[in-house]
Amino acid sequence: MAQEQKAGFGDKLRREREMRGISLDEIATQTKISARNLKALEDEKFDQLPGGIFNKGFVRAYAKFLGIDEEHMVAEYIAASQDTESVREQKLKDEFAKAEFRKSKDDDRDISLEPKSQWGTIAAIVLLAVLAFGGWQVYQKKKAERASQHAQPAPTNAVPKI
Repeated sequence: MAQEQKAGFGDKLRREREMRGISLDEIATQTKISARNLKALEDEKFDQLPGGIFNKGFVRAYAKFLGIDEEHMVAEYIAASQDTESVREQKLKDEFAKAEFRKSKDDDRDISLEPKSQWGTIAAIVLLAVLAFGGWQVYQKKKAERASQHAQPAPTNAVPKI
């Protein structure tokens, strides 16, 4: 019986649209819903729709444009899509579980690499500190040499007066 309801939803939308002589493109233009999404509703390919309240909004807008009871069509959509949504949710849960598994494997790999990267960072910091200290020492030595050169009295070639 659920299959009959499910098949009836998309056929009902298509039949109502065709009775009025309206194309999917006309509805798409007026409702700002892509013709692809409208076609997915008619074909009952709910997995091609974005999901959640968007789908119900699409059904409401489509029904309103056709002049049919919006709430009744939303109820029919819910009944028709219930199986599809359950399958979609399970598929998302499965994909999420796989992604979590991959992530945990990547995290393990990151943890094993982390100590190496810490040692590399520490070595780089020590090297920079040694270079900075050495540079400062050279600077101080040159500064002291210049100061001592200026402090020594200049030799005079003058002969002392007697």
